[in-house]
Amino acid sequence: MKKLFALLLAALMLLGLAACGAESAAEARSDFEFAPGEAISKNNYPDSLLDGAAVGRYEGSGSSYEKPTGEPAEGEFTQKLIRKLRLTVETEDYPAFVAAVTGKAAELGGYIEDMEANTSGSSPSAVIVVRVPAEQLSAFTDGVNELGNVTYKHESRQDVTLQYVDTESRISALRTEQERLLVLLERAEGLSEVLEIEDRLSDVRYELESYERSLRALANQVNYATATIEVRQVKAYTPTEEEGYWEKIGNGLKKSLTGLWDFLKELFSFLIVALPYLLVFVVLPLVIVLVLLRRRSRRKKAKLEAQQQPPRETPTEPK
Repeated sequence: MKKLFALLLAALMLLGLAACGAESAAEARSDFEFAPGEAISKNNYPDSLLDGAAVGRYEGSGSSYEKPTGEPAEGEFTQKLIRKLRLTVETEDYPAFVAAVTGKAAELGGYIEDMEANTSGSSPSAVIVVRVPAEQLSAFTDGVNELGNVTYKHESRQDVTLQYVDTESRISALRTEQERLLVLLERAEGLSEVLEIEDRLSDVRYELESYERSLRALANQVNYATATIEVRQVKAYTPTEEEGYWEKIGNGLKKSLTGLWDFLKELFSFLIVALPYLLVFVVLPLVIVLVLLRRRSRRKKAKLEAQQQPPRETPTEPK
């Protein structure tokens, strides 16, 4: 009888211990606490904070990434392209061309990002960097073709779709983690827990700001194409089509005569500008040398004439 009573008492104690364990587990799920020394990460959040929302998860150093639930499939993403255009242009009126390009960019919703100009001499030139909406790049190129003679054209397209989507996904995951950390911060009780959560929250905010800056820069490159124009003023346009035999000779002769005329004009301009130096360092020394040579020549001539004259007879005195 005593043995039966002891067995019943032991069974009741085991049932009580099991109930207490279940209650403790429930409390642990409702009020999450970190174990001493445990690092806060994305994988040790309580399930009660998920609220059924699937979030992105990184593994290791971030090389493996799971896209958040609800994101479109990879094939459904809009393609993101960075478009760049480089043009070499000749113009007969440099100031008018620069003004027209500036106006055309503004008309299409773009702007001049940078311009490096060299206006010295008779052939001014410039390198103009224009940013225009990507969908307006073809219209801008057609406008430049009408303003001058395009001798070189190169267009490139860089596909950054995967980089764009990955950055967006990382931002979404970091924002979700930030919200979960804020919830944990409100529920934290110990000072060590608060400090640990705030430290991780600071890291998340820093990463989030960094990815957001990268996404803004990437979006700007995608939305606005970059056109680099190298323009210079010329007397005559370079033919862009194959020339005939006589046409080639005529254009060559015309180019030679134009070059000779330009050389003579430059030489005349140089002589006019350098005239004071020529007078002081060339003309004046030359005049002095000529005067000295003339004097020397006169002295030499006078000496020769004196030597060629017969000696004079001295009169004799009468005796």
